[in-house]
Amino acid sequence: IELDLTNKELQAEINYRRTTEEILKQSEEKYRLIAENTSDVIWVLDFNLLKFTYVSPSVINLLNYSAAEILDKNLDDLLVPQSLIDVMSKLEKRIEGFYAGDKSEMVSIDEVKQICKDGRIIWVEVATTLITDSNGRVESIIGVSRNIEQRKKAELLISQKNDKLEELNATKDKFFSIIAHDLKSPFCSIVNFSDILSSNIDELSKDKIRSFAGAINNSAKLTFKLLENLLEWSQLQRGKIEPNLKYYNLKSIVDEVVQLNNESAASKQIAIQVNIAPNIFAFCDIEITKTIFRNLISNSLKFTKNNGFVAIDLVKNDSLAEIQILDTGVGIQPEKIPFLFSIEQDISTTGTANEKGTGLGLLICKELIEKQGGEIWVDSEVGKGTTFYFTIRYKEITSPET
Repeated sequence: IELDLTNKELQAEINYRRTTEEILKQSEEKYRLIAENTSDVIWVLDFNLLKFTYVSPSVINLLNYSAAEILDKNLDDLLVPQSLIDVMSKLEKRIEGFYAGDKSEMVSIDEVKQICKDGRIIWVEVATTLITDSNGRVESIIGVSRNIEQRKKAELLISQKNDKLEELNATKDKFFSIIAHDLKSPFCSIVNFSDILSSNIDELSKDKIRSFAGAINNSAKLTFKLLENLLEWSQLQRGKIEPNLKYYNLKSIVDEVVQLNNESAASKQIAIQVNIAPNIFAFCDIEITKTIFRNLISNSLKFTKNNGFVAIDLVKNDSLAEIQILDTGVGIQPEKIPFLFSIEQDISTTGTANEKGTGLGLLICKELIEKQGGEIWVDSEVGKGTTFYFTIRYKEITSPET
């Protein structure tokens, strides 16, 4: 009887083991099928050797490597240097935290840049779990990698659109600020002085009338200049200004603009010197280029004290000419320079003779210069002067040409 019971127990044990083995086999097969057919890449990394011990076949769709090829690769073969540094640094901190009892460090989700077999670099999201041995020490890492290249592109596009929206909001706010404040001020002067003239014309002396008329004239000129800049700026924002590029004599353009500014220069005894050879021809839109020089030269005159000096120079550099507009003015405070060509902050100040500006001149210059394929920058020292630089395409022509 005892022998019979022993045989039955043995048979039951054998049957139990067979059933367990079958269940394990079926489970392993199920998970193998999942691993081999999922679009994500499942992998196991030996923590001590930092080598892959298993990679699902879907890796070929992610990195163009076969699973066998990945098993021969090191981490630095598959991650860009900065991602490798970030991964190893974070992994070290995770394990320190895990050994200190922080179980939340078991699982982590990160974004890394991986190198494909064909040299492409793609964004990959990696979810990892720490696996421990019987002593509680980390022996391997199980990970799931997913291509997020399209998501990163979408995030970048959204970020760029948000930046553009913020820029447009700043533009709108600036526009309303100009209308509400800068336009209101000269109009108030015109209205007030004209009221005094119309109400007291018989009692006022000729000198008073002349003074009021001069004030009205100055306010009207400022208002007109502001309206011109507003219209030009709004056209730029709406993409309505497209340059008609041809070769024009650059010295003739500058001389014409200087002549228009001679009266302003003479009123402050400022000498203007043009150092541009007559055989230099700029590839430009003539009206756009006049606007650029008009704004930059008038800006230099505005911030230069009496008996000062303004020079317009040209430095040849391959196919680009570097225009330099130098003045001996008051200079620009360093903290204001980053905002000179921006609409985000209003840094407009009055000139050395209390001349008022529109706050748009340099912004318009930047956009017009860029439309002609150039760039603008500035160098300034408080109390010593300022030099504005911008580039423009050019060529030297010996025979007369327009």
